[in-house]
Amino acid sequence: MNTIQRICFKDNSQYVGNQSVSLLYLIQKLFINQKTGLLIICQQISVRIFSLNSLDYQNSIYDNQLNLSYFFYNKNYNYLIYSQIYYLIFIQLDLNTMIKINLQLPPPNSISENQYRFFFLDDQQTYIFLNSDFKFIYLFDQRTHNLINQILLDEAFYFNSDVIVDQKNQYIFLFDINNSINHYSYSTKQLIQKYQVNQFIKFFQIYQFLFIKLCKLNQSDASVFQKNMIWDSYKQRIIASSNATVYLINVQTKLIELQLEDTFVTQLQLFESKNIIQYSNYYNNVLLDYDYLLNNNKDTFPNQINPRFFNLNENSILYLSYFSSQIYLFINQKITSTWIRNNFNWGYIR
Repeated sequence: MNTIQRICFKDNSQYVGNQSVSLLYLIQKLFINQKTGLLIICQQISVRIFSLNSLDYQNSIYDNQLNLSYFFYNKNYNYLIYSQIYYLIFIQLDLNTMIKINLQLPPPNSISENQYRFFFLDDQQTYIFLNSDFKFIYLFDQRTHNLINQILLDEAFYFNSDVIVDQKNQYIFLFDINNSINHYSYSTKQLIQKYQVNQFIKFFQIYQFLFIKLCKLNQSDASVFQKNMIWDSYKQRIIASSNATVYLINVQTKLIELQLEDTFVTQLQLFESKNIIQYSNYYNNVLLDYDYLLNNNKDTFPNQINPRFFNLNENSILYLSYFSSQIYLFINQKITSTWIRNNFNWGYIR
């Protein structure tokens, strides 16, 4: 985009129903179909289709029964699936014809969008559906909505968490209600691994002592408000956070390689180009050096992962210890310099 313009467009039709409904529950969602240049605007009592090419509204529907609905868009076949909480059903809205069809999916029973997951796969044949009230992963036909297959779960997925679908490897990663991370294959319908108990975590102390500590995903976090998860398919690692804990899990060795305790984690990101894991809590923004975490050839590693450590170049590492207020410079895995800084604010180191 060479220029960015802000343009206001009037609605294409006047709604004369209960205006207080839309003001009371202001839920809005936008979807863009880049192939057709259409913007789908879903509000509390309306669905409108706006053309980004001709800059006008193509179609719209207004209905009080859209109130409290949550919308999921299939760009392959240009339809919406939304929850109809009044009659406890899912409905398909064809955006080409604006015709509605009731679907025979496991029904919604909550006004929470997080209770449900739809993943419309790029093969244009299958979509994956999860409902936190049912212990299944469902695979449906994108055109007919007929059930293709289903995978029985040990436990239902936890709704306040991320669900990851890897279409290349046909994997699904999800948190369950017991705070376990489950790794499924939706092609073989098998549970590949559950990360919960009797997993081992490796730390390398700064004084070159190696020890192994028994660990598990913190079971006290089972009902926390937010759980984040990132799947790094290239490095075959799961990066996850649950309440105050950040995890790095190797799916090949089936080991939890990092279990970092902090305060409540509100955001988790991976910057692949810079090999940086970033997470935020209520007070700080934290950066972790991904390359350094994964370099098993190093025979020195901080006992406490909470400090900050950064690669300066191929042979040099800067290590900042919050607990001792010291800064160490490692060159070729040996400490060459040490600086003492009293009470430096470790949360704002960049």
